Amino acid sequence: MLMNYSTTVVSGTKLAQEIGTTRSEVWRLVQQLRTFGVEIAGHPSSGYQLTAVPDLLLPEMIQPLVRGTVFSDNIHHYYRAGSTNTIAMESANAGAAHGSVFLAEQQTAGRGRGNNQWHSAESAGIYCSVIVRPALPPSEVLVLSLAAGLAVRFAVQEIDSRVVPDLKWPNDVLVEGKKFCGILTEMNAEATRVRHIVVGIGINVNQAEFPGDLQQSATSLR
Repeated sequence: MLMNYSTTVVSGTKLAQEIGTTRSEVWRLVQQLRTFGVEIAGHPSSGYQLTAVPDLLLPEMIQPLVRGTVFSDNIHHYYRAGSTNTIAMESANAGAAHGSVFLAEQQTAGRGRGNNQWHSAESAGIYCSVIVRPALPPSEVLVLSLAAGLAVRFAVQEIDSRVVPDLKWPNDVLVEGKKFCGILTEMNAEATRVRHIVVGIGINVNQAEFPGDLQQSATSLR
């Protein structure tokens, strides 16, 4: 809501009325946002103002970019999550809609293929999982990993044509031989029919360093 009033000071009373809570709860929420790096000026007695647009994957910032697609209406954001793929699979099992998107600023249990972990530093990458319900037999699901990899490649080149990502089948995207993106596709299926698929995409964007075991194989777009 503060983003809607980014040029003005908004009183705690108005914020409380808008979101249906108390002024003390507004203060608690403001303090929590500050711990996540959101720059908010002000105090309960004077009101609050967003002083800088946060570099966060907030639904309010993403929805205008995907308006008119199946992804625009169900974007879920977490400051900290275990694994967006796990959350998405659980949500899909509970009936979440086709096109539902799950984003996290940090994953504490990010997963890659096999038993590999995905290093998910706070607000340094894009950690995203999407639910899709395609009319595909289970044998053709891997095509979605390829499609996701191509989408990442095209998106990166649209931002900076000097960067030329390479796809490494079945789930890696590389720059200069090092991995900056991994794709994890999981499904719930019958013998001949897919119930739902979760496509997880992890992109290293601003990481300056990696744990020792990843230093030789991982990179970021920074």
